[in-house]
Amino acid sequence: MTRPTPAHPWRGWLRELVEARGNELQIAQYVAVRAGIRRSLDDWIRVARFDSYQRLMDRLGLIVLPDCVFHSYGKDGVAGTELTPTTRASGFPFSSADEHPPDATVHVIVSRRSDWAQAALASAWYPLAVRGLIVPKPLIDFRRLGLAFGYPECCVDFFLRHNDWPRQNTLVEAARVSERFLWQNNCLLKSTPWMLIFHMPCSFDCEPTSRQASAILEALRETDSQYAQRIESELQQLFLTISERVAFALRRGRRDKDRAWYESAVDLHRTRSFQEDWERHYKALVTAGDELRIEDGLIYVYRRGHLVETLATRCDRGVAEVPLLLDFRRED
Repeated sequence: MTRPTPAHPWRGWLRELVEARGNELQIAQYVAVRAGIRRSLDDWIRVARFDSYQRLMDRLGLIVLPDCVFHSYGKDGVAGTELTPTTRASGFPFSSADEHPPDATVHVIVSRRSDWAQAALASAWYPLAVRGLIVPKPLIDFRRLGLAFGYPECCVDFFLRHNDWPRQNTLVEAARVSERFLWQNNCLLKSTPWMLIFHMPCSFDCEPTSRQASAILEALRETDSQYAQRIESELQQLFLTISERVAFALRRGRRDKDRAWYESAVDLHRTRSFQEDWERHYKALVTAGDELRIEDGLIYVYRRGHLVETLATRCDRGVAEVPLLLDFRRED
């Protein structure tokens, strides 16, 4: 099997991290945790890679606490999946990587301090379906986890108020209270190699988020200046968001209120599992156009001045879809 072309010419311990994890995501977050900018992070490591990953973390001076092992399953016919819109899996206790299929994943907490790691592990559990009963996670554990990860407290509290996917669109709520759109606070690329922050900011001009993001970027510059420069470039673009599950970078885009022109559109969730047919449909239509207009929840997609398709966003699929143009281009 041909290995995919790397998105970046990784060097040093970042290259080792990409090889140990098997993908190029969350790299900036490891830099942030190692530098003490974030307290901890969680990750999912394939069982077949876990031993080599553990050895690398030991060399980097980072603590790894395994939580449980996730075995994947089909998305149909399982009760309670509407309560877990992102992570859906069967969980098993972790004892040894040898006891599980090689494609299973170990959920881990990573930190530079054992007390920080233990605080995150204590509240990092998921809603459970056990013998036909659903065990939801209480809000207090969501708050404890956000603080244990090192996210700004204002953003953790904002998340608790608005993270209700069927009824609210958190990106819209953040945009509604933003006076400026700081590119450092752009959270839309967290499913790509170019993420800078992982949390959802309470506003796109949130000062604690901006300070944290700037500190992470500075740590990245010291580790790999070329990587930091690429992240800056990727964050400073025009974006179309429909929900947290569907968003696009509009390459070389320009905007006039609710209308945008672009040379190409890049799906920001191309690596996500459990992608639905309607999400692939959105991607096909938006990437086929070079102009779009938003009006009353409808997205009109044009190509060379001609209407290609009208997308009617919905709120009856477990996600509140609200089309929105977010402009993070640097202001001169």
